[in-house]
Parts: sequence; C-alpha cells; structure tokens
Amino acid sequence: MDGRLARRHWTPLPERVQNKESSQAVPGKNAARKTRNKKSPRLEKIGAFAEAWSKTQGKRHHARLAALEYKAVAGACSIGQLSPNLGNAMIANWRAHLAPATVAVKRKELARFLRDLIAAGAPAQILKALSRPRNPGPRTTIATPDEMTRLFLHASTWMRCWLAITAGHGLRKSEALRLSPANYDAATRTMSFRTKGDQTHTLPVTDELRAYFETVGQVADPNTPLVAAIAGRPVGQDMVYDHWEALKKKANVNPLLRTHDLRRTLAVRIYDATKDLRAVQHALGHENLITTCGYLQHHDPQTIRPILNELRPKPAHIN
Repeated sequence: MDGRLARRHWTPLPERVQNKESSQAVPGKNAARKTRNKKSPRLEKIGAFAEAWSKTQGKRHHARLAALEYKAVAGACSIGQLSPNLGNAMIANWRAHLAPATVAVKRKELARFLRDLIAAGAPAQILKALSRPRNPGPRTTIATPDEMTRLFLHASTWMRCWLAITAGHGLRKSEALRLSPANYDAATRTMSFRTKGDQTHTLPVTDELRAYFETVGQVADPNTPLVAAIAGRPVGQDMVYDHWEALKKKANVNPLLRTHDLRRTLAVRIYDATKDLRAVQHALGHENLITTCGYLQHHDPQTIRPILNELRPKPAHIN
C-alpha cells in the first residue's frame, strides 16, 4: 500500500508541474507569434492589393489597367504610406497621350480603385486630391456618304465584310470581331449577338452581310468569327487598327475618323431617314435613350437637346 501511495505521489507531480510550466510558456509564445503574423491593412503592400483588385474587374478593361499602372507608379510602397500625388501623376501622363474621353473613363475607374484602397487603410487624401479632368462633350465626327463609298471601294475582302458589320449594322469593334455564322438565322435573316452590356441583341441582316454569311456557311466550325473566316486567319484588334489606318490613307478620307465613328454614322443615317429616336436606339442596342440622344445631339441640337433635358434625372430639390 505504501508503494502504491508512493507511486501515486511520484508519478503525477512532476508531470503536473511540468505541464503547468509548459502551459504558461507556450501560449505566450503563440500569442507573440500571432501578433507578429497578423497583417494590418496599413502594412499591406500596394502591389498585392492592386493585383488582387484587378483580377476582380471582369470586363472593365480600363479598371484593370488603372490598378496595375498605379501599382507600377507606387512601387513597393505600403498602403498606409501612399502619396496623394500618385494619381495626379497618372492623369497628367494620360492627358499627354490619350483622348479626353479616354482620360475621363480611366480617371473614373482610378477613383473606384482608390476608394477601395481607402477602405483597406490608405489615407483618404489620395482620392480627395485627385484632379478632375474636363468632361469632354460627345464626339461629332461621322463619315460622309462619299467617304463610305471610297472606304468600301479600297477595302480588302475581309475589311469590306468588317465594314458591312460595323458601318452597315452598327456593331462595336469587339462585337464585330466576335460575330460568327452561329449568330445568323437564315430562316428569319436576322442575327443575334452579345452586346457590350452582355445582353442579347437581334438585328435584321442586309443582303450584303447575308452574302458573307452564306459564303462561309459551310465552314467546319460555325463559331469561327465571320471576319476571320473571310480573312482565312485570326483577326484581332491590332490587325483591324493597322488595316483601318492604311485604308483611310488609301481611300483619302478624314484621318481623324475612328472605327467607332462608323456606328455614329449609321445612327445619323437612320435618324435622317426616319426621325425616329426609338429606331436609332434599337439599331444601336442602347438600353437608355439618353445614350442614343448623345449620338445625335450634334446633328439636330434643336430637337435633341429638349428631349435630353426631359430625360435626364433632375436633382431632388427641383420640382
């Protein structure tokens, strides 16, 4: 019995004392380790934040570029140490190289990025100090009927197809490059495609564009873009830009004419033929009639401006 008592006394005591000491020492170490590993938003590097933010922007191209450019300008700075002048330095560079409308869009996306930076611990001054570029008015450049004739006359086969899509149906550049035989319904002679706002838009097809669809109707993959099928090779944004610049010189048209101006040209043609804003809105696939009026305001200001004034939301304090 004395032996049993001795064993009971001898066995647990050292373990209890040892465990007690261990339990006091380890939590202190863990607590110190947790304190060291805990990351404060103010200590986070701008590079990691910008990379993560840009990946969440989906199709917002200018938002992604603004975040990555801000990362390049800020360098290895932490979020809490950002200078208010970084954003204005970016805007100054944009003004020197980009059109005013593009600067306005990029500045808007940069402001969105800076708001999220402030929520992550950046100083509020980085947004308060951001300069506001002049908001440019709507672009007014369109192609004349004679210029359109010369463009079609001097264009290559695949460029004529591209012109039939953009100038003849008002599709944006990216929409035109995605358009494929799978979008065409031969029974109704219509095409349905995804628009800029990721909506489905259906338009009747002209005889000229129908001929292009029928020409490549037997291609193995109906999802092959129509323009690429006509060209016999992939066609991207850069290739369109290079051929467009060369075509303008060859056709001797306005050198300031942009590809998107063909969409505005179609809007003016439809409005002159119908005087129907809703017809123009449907052709261009605009969700908001205000956007359509912006395309036409320069062309018929006496009619369009009063409509715009009625459509635009009024401040709450105005009855």
